[in-house]
Formats: sequence, C-alpha cells, structure tokens
Amino acid sequence: MPRGDFKAMLGMSERGATDARGARVTRGLLKSDSPRGQVRFGLPQHALRFMFPHLWPEAEAGSGNV
Repeated sequence: MPRGDFKAMLGMSERGATDARGARVTRGLLKSDSPRGQVRFGLPQHALRFMFPHLWPEAEAGSGNV
C-alpha cells in the first residue's frame, strides 16, 4: 500500500504517523523495498504464533503447542 495511505489509516498527525510508520519498518512489522516505496506487512515468522495463534499452523508447529 502507498505510504500515504498507511499514514492516513493511522489517523494521527502527519509527524506522528511518519514516526509510527518508521518504527514499524524498523521493527520489521512493515517492509518496504525502498525508503520511499510502498509498504507491506512483514510480520516475523516467530511472532505469528503470538499474534495469530491458530491462523498459521506452521508457526504453531515449531512451538510445541500443536
């Protein structure tokens, strides 16, 4: 999605939304191919079982909680 659309979705001030988006890119929750390119979700594999416990069985398979 375009970076501007993501910022608008947050419903924050321009500066706050830019900082929030940057923090999510830094933490790997969002991915982008370039500093000004579109963003996409980039949840790390190890976090999937915590965020969506029954959505990705392969994430649960590695946790021993199948």
